[in-house]
Amino acid sequence: MFFIEVFELVHRDRESEYLQLSRDNDIIVRQNEPGMLIHVQTRVAEDDVSVTYRWQETYTDVDAFRLHGQTPNVQAHMEQLADGILVEPISIVVYCDWPEERQRKWLERTENLSFATLASGYLR
Repeated sequence: MFFIEVFELVHRDRESEYLQLSRDNDIIVRQNEPGMLIHVQTRVAEDDVSVTYRWQETYTDVDAFRLHGQTPNVQAHMEQLADGILVEPISIVVYCDWPEERQRKWLERTENLSFATLASGYLR
């Protein structure tokens, strides 16, 4: 199993548009990505100018995660978000039990990515 949290800071005045885009994308993901086990969005913070949303995405494996990022709907969704909807680039936190060397390789190739430090628990 492989899961991530994606944080998106949305301009408050673009929130309704963002939510509609998210719902539309979610429907396509559900229909076309059997490797995506959980795909849920929550509103986690807000201030006067922005609202922070978190996607929790659980995949069967890292290959399902790679596939998700390469799908035409996700590519289009990211382009739409980059058109002034987000305050800043997305931030991705990965939860896995990979060795440091493997994590380092991903960090070298991917922007706005971090690995959560697991204090306790396990992944199956």
